[in-house]
Amino acid sequence: MELKPIGYIRTPFMRPEDAPSQGRRSGARGRVELLEPYSRGLQGLAPGQHIYLFYFCHRAERDVLFS
Repeated sequence: MELKPIGYIRTPFMRPEDAPSQGRRSGARGRVELLEPYSRGLQGLAPGQHIYLFYFCHRAERDVLFS
């Protein structure tokens, strides 16, 4: 499977260990930056309207399994 980014999610957390396990409780704010070729996909989105963001945690450890 090949993944190609269409944008980025920016947060104040610089390292994975800085990020809280429950982001809503931290009070931190982030922003979504959509790459230019994909910006038309947001046309018609109203302020306050909810959308789903699917993301890939590129800095997450891939060799850790929990059961």
